[in-house]
Amino acid sequence: MKPRRGDYFIVLIVLISALLLAFFSRASDEPAVVTVMIDGKTAQSFSLPHIGEYEFSGNGYSCVVELDEMKARVKECDCPDGDCVSVGWLEKCGDRAVCLPARIIVCMEGNGGIDAVVY
Repeated sequence: MKPRRGDYFIVLIVLISALLLAFFSRASDEPAVVTVMIDGKTAQSFSLPHIGEYEFSGNGYSCVVELDEMKARVKECDCPDGDCVSVGWLEKCGDRAVCLPARIIVCMEGNGGIDAVVY
């Protein structure tokens, strides 16, 4: 069978619908909140954009968390390994820096938008 002109029209409508659905259902991965947790409990949350440096202590160690507009990082920490500092800037939802010795977690959280769409 040879495709007819109407068949091309249907394929075009399906493709345009799929593109529009993909465009409008994208979740924003721009973070809205930085949360600092110590021993599993929320110590402080910052709404973004925000600028500043804050010191948090846990388990005998202290960490300095730096916020710069829409990103955050553990700037310095006196823990023995320093893995939390080497993570660098946290910029997207779900990014996190964890300091195991201090039991401090710095995480970027979103605004509760759609995480994924599965068909």
